[in-house]
Amino acid sequence: MKWSFVLCGMLWVGMMFAEMVEVNGIRFAYEVVSNEVIFTMEAPTTGWVAVGWGATARMKDADYLMGYVTNGNVGVVEDHFGVSVTGHRRDTELGGVDNFRLIEASESNGRTRLVIARLLNTKDTYDVVLALDKPIDIILAYGRFDNTSSKHVSIGKTKMILKRK
Repeated sequence: MKWSFVLCGMLWVGMMFAEMVEVNGIRFAYEVVSNEVIFTMEAPTTGWVAVGWGATARMKDADYLMGYVTNGNVGVVEDHFGVSVTGHRRDTELGGVDNFRLIEASESNGRTRLVIARLLNTKDTYDVVLALDKPIDIILAYGRFDNTSSKHVSIGKTKMILKRK
């Protein structure tokens, strides 16, 4: 767990984050709240940012959260599924449902930041169950454009263990 302190007026306020990583300039954090996970993603781009988990071979079978910001603070979030080792499609195109809830979106100084929530288990065929207390492989990426079908500029991988506070 990591602590971050924010100065509010003259009072320092401590906030605890369950987990936070940075890979290739992409910052990714999560917090488990009840039966949801709240994800925070930030990358050095004015295009899309993404996180994926559950891949069986490169991109295949992974559950992806992809999003971008338009007009400085209008967020667009898409739920994707890895259909091949190098490709993904929106869940809704495959018969699934968009299961992400946008909480916050911003873009400034060449960085895109999204805060999004999702149930641990959406019961959607195209969503991977997010199990607590087990290692999970994470794929982080970003692209240059507000178009989630455009190729990534940067991609990185890490492992995380989802835990409650």
